[in-house]
Amino acid sequence: MRKNKFLIRVISLILSLMFIVGVAVPVGAASTVQLTLKSKDYQNGAFTENTHFSAGETVYVVLETTAIDSLGGITLKLNYDKDLFTFREQSSFSVMNDGKGELYFNNKEGVLTAVWETTLADTAVSAGPMIYFVFESNKDIPENKTGNFSLTVNEMFDGSNAQKNINFATPSAIDVTLVAQEIPADKLLPFEALKTISYPGSMEAIVEAEKAFAAFTGAQQATFKAKHSKLYEYFTTARTRYYKLAEQATLDSILAEVKSFETNFADVLKLTVETVELSNAARVKEAANALEGMSSVAKTKLSESKKQLVADLKARVLVLEAEDKASKEAKAEVDEFRQSYTQLFDDGDITQYFKSATTLYGPLISEAILVYGILGEKAQEILAPEYKQLTEWRAMLDEIIANDKREQEIMDGVSTFQQQYIDVFKLNPRNVELSDETAIKMALAAYKKIEDKDVAERLAPKIKILESLLKVIESLKVVEEEDPDDQENIVVVEKEVVKVETVEKEVEKEVEKEVEVEKVVTETLEKKVQTTTLLETGFSTNIWIMLILLSVSVFLGIATFYVHYLSQKKEREDDE
Repeated sequence: MRKNKFLIRVISLILSLMFIVGVAVPVGAASTVQLTLKSKDYQNGAFTENTHFSAGETVYVVLETTAIDSLGGITLKLNYDKDLFTFREQSSFSVMNDGKGELYFNNKEGVLTAVWETTLADTAVSAGPMIYFVFESNKDIPENKTGNFSLTVNEMFDGSNAQKNINFATPSAIDVTLVAQEIPADKLLPFEALKTISYPGSMEAIVEAEKAFAAFTGAQQATFKAKHSKLYEYFTTARTRYYKLAEQATLDSILAEVKSFETNFADVLKLTVETVELSNAARVKEAANALEGMSSVAKTKLSESKKQLVADLKARVLVLEAEDKASKEAKAEVDEFRQSYTQLFDDGDITQYFKSATTLYGPLISEAILVYGILGEKAQEILAPEYKQLTEWRAMLDEIIANDKREQEIMDGVSTFQQQYIDVFKLNPRNVELSDETAIKMALAAYKKIEDKDVAERLAPKIKILESLLKVIESLKVVEEEDPDDQENIVVVEKEVVKVETVEKEVEKEVEKEVEVEKVVTETLEKKVQTTTLLETGFSTNIWIMLILLSVSVFLGIATFYVHYLSQKKEREDDE
């Protein structure tokens, strides 16, 4: 029966090792990576493929790819029409720039060279956008123009030490059409009204035209100047003409200008710095602009208190707008942060998995701490509780990593000692002989010289067995010196043997406990792997499972050793 159990354990060990090898070896050959070049615009928080843009708009030229298991680097050249497009290096980015690698550019005369590289061996790239090249289109083109983008990939290699080349299909070129700006007729009406200027009646028309011009995009302003030069002249000279009329105006006309301002902005003049709200910002700014545009003689007729009130209200709404903008930006940052790291904060008590899943949470926690550091002050204030939790987790993980490193050092020390005295540790109370005394004493002497207390403590149970074996040898000496056939001597020896076997059983129980604990940990982590989205990348999953199974196999090997020598002990008993 014992022999059958021994065979079962050996077979289990072999199957475990075979499974580890199966997991560790990649299956199948790498297929050709398909690269695609697309042009996109960015509207309402999303990228949309597009080949037609208004002159002056931002064009995102995107390099997309199929999934790549491991990417070490890529070097490419992008040719573009420098008369139609201007490359914006600081705005361009790679979806892999999250601590995994770096993107470099060299732009010269319409030829853009880009290099992305990493020192990490396990940088997987998901199917989809890979690199965004950001271009500003020429806003001053008089008619529609089409520009071409063509890309050449010089090399692409994996993250292995050998940096093996990755097979890829070079993307075809794309054409992007820029549509010259046109100003709709209804948008020109405020400027038509400035052909003739009157005092004080034209002030409202001047303000409306200024608002209309400010609402134009940069490209529309350029088109307005180029295609509607006469209206642009009316617009730019309107205030000068108005002020000349104001200098020649009568007192009644000047008072009429003041009265017009007070009537048009009566709602603003009723506000106070304490009551003004963000919703009043547009009207307050209109009042401030109108006040600034009043003739100098009219300003002297407007009370100082009203002029000061408008200035104070404008200063206050600018503060309110800045605070609102900061609040919205902070909310967006907070929402994005929480969404990006929902796995950490919505996963219950993740500390229960730290010991067995350091590689599962470690990189994510470190990344979250890094991202928190670049958030705005307001967002950091809101996320302070999450940051406190992250730093506590990071400290726990660092301690675990340090302990794991120390554990490996101890295991290496134990393994080295056991290998050095492998023949001694094979002895048991049923096969030990007088001739083994010297070897046992040498092992015990070497044990006393071990400086690492943890290694010595780990070896203590087996050393205890060796010390017990010396007592068996002493009993054997007595039997040999006196009468080998004396029943009393035989009983003494048998008692020593039983003592040693008792020690061995205690050691065996400890090993079985360790195996059981490791089994529970393994089962828990396997359940976790099935539910978490962080282990969707096969390579990291295989590595983790391989480490777990390897540790289980080590414990099975230890258990097998003890079962084996117990089996031999039983056979000796049967023979005797």
